[in-house]
Amino acid sequence: EANGSTTNTATYGPLTATQSYNVTVEDANGCTAVVTGTINVNPLPVVDINGPTEICAEEAATFTTVNAGAGATYSWDFGPFASPATSSAQNPGPVSFTLAPSQNGNVSTTVSLTVSLNGCVVTNQVTVNILDLPNVTNITSTNPNCGDDNGTITFFFEDNPNRGAIEFSIDGENGP
Repeated sequence: EANGSTTNTATYGPLTATQSYNVTVEDANGCTAVVTGTINVNPLPVVDINGPTEICAEEAATFTTVNAGAGATYSWDFGPFASPATSSAQNPGPVSFTLAPSQNGNVSTTVSLTVSLNGCVVTNQVTVNILDLPNVTNITSTNPNCGDDNGTITFFFEDNPNRGAIEFSIDGENGP
């Protein structure tokens, strides 16, 4: 209420929900005017990021979100290890994560999504752990002696203390 006001404006708020209003203005002479209307409060868009939180390097992942409504704009940022690095699609296509060959260890990156609708802007983020690939550094082999089964294949790989157990397999003429 702005009783006794001598200005030509009055502000009320904050408004948190759409509502109807009646404004009654009375001057010093007792003359009144009534104005009615509705204040529309736009809801914040929902920004949920759906996608993996862990992925092996060189693999592709798909990220999606809910439809925020007609006219919404989407701005994805997948971080420095991603290709593509950004997208403006609601549900962008596959995103590949690549680590440098010299990378020995896993890396975390942030995937963020900003949605704008009716002047309201909301951003959400998730952390994605990119797991480095086993890096084979050298392979040697010894051919078997004639008719013997004494051939060998030896390979060496970089150790990653963040990696769990490693499994090995051989594929070939006499492999599993």
